[in-house]
Amino acid sequence: MSHPRPVRSIVVGVVLVLAAAATIAAQGGNVPNPFREDANWAKVPAGAKWGGVISVDPASNGDMWVFHRSDPPILRFDPSGKIVKSFGQGQIVNAHGMTIDRDGNVWVTDAQIKDGKGNQVLKFNPDGKLLMAPAPTSSADRVTSPSRRTATSSWPTVTSRTFPSTAS
Repeated sequence: MSHPRPVRSIVVGVVLVLAAAATIAAQGGNVPNPFREDANWAKVPAGAKWGGVISVDPASNGDMWVFHRSDPPILRFDPSGKIVKSFGQGQIVNAHGMTIDRDGNVWVTDAQIKDGKGNQVLKFNPDGKLLMAPAPTSSADRVTSPSRRTATSSWPTVTSRTFPSTAS
C-alpha cells in the first residue's frame, strides 16, 4: 500500500524546518549595530514626566516630534535632545496617534472621552496654536475611536470605528 500524501507532507515539513534553521543561522552572525542607546537624550520640560510614547515623527529640519500620554502631550526636541516646544496641556484625554503634514502642522488623535472632551482630531501649527478642532454639539456628534491618520493633503484621512449612539 502506498502513502504518497504523508510522505510528501513529511518531506515538505523537513524542507521548511531546514530553511528556517538556515535563515536563523544566517541572522545570528556578527553584524555590527550602527545605533547606540542614549537613555537621557530627551530632556522633558521642568515638572513634566514621561508617559507612554505613542508616536515619534521627524520635523523637516531634523527636530523630532513626540506625542505621549502625559502633560504636555506634544513635545518637539532638537537633534541634541533639548526641548524646543511643548504644548497641548489639558487638551488630550488619551493620546492615540500623530502625523506631521507637509506644511509642518501637527495632527493628533485622542481616543477617549472624559469630562466633555476627547475622541477628537486636533490640528496645531508648529508653534502650538490650535488651528482646527471638532465642535460637537452632543456626544452623538463625536468621532468614535479615531484610530489612524494619514496626512497626504491639507486634511488628513482619519479612520475610526463608529458605534450606534447611546446618547439621548
